[in-house]
Amino acid sequence: MNYVENIVAYATGLRFLLPHLSTEHFWPTLVTIHLIDAILCRIFARNNGYSANLWTILGLFTGIWAVVFLLLVTRRREAAVPSGSGSALGNDPSQGEVGGVGQGKPPASDP
Repeated sequence: MNYVENIVAYATGLRFLLPHLSTEHFWPTLVTIHLIDAILCRIFARNNGYSANLWTILGLFTGIWAVVFLLLVTRRREAAVPSGSGSALGNDPSQGEVGGVGQGKPPASDP
């Protein structure tokens, strides 16, 4: 491997994964891994509310570093309960709806 390939191999982490990779297989392997990293970045970015196109490009050029960054800075969203869903967990007793068992008004008895 020449000087440029060594720099790229260490910067992308490919040298750590495949230390005995020959020169003729280096670039095709690097391109394949970066394409997979770009796809992973697109999926992670879209699922976490980031720009999918931007992170696809960043994943294509920076590889595993962009994937690791997206994994570390994932946005956690709270699950939204649709109003009027009728579930005991989603009802708010202050709105006059009866919640689950043991909440709200007791059932009216018929005389």
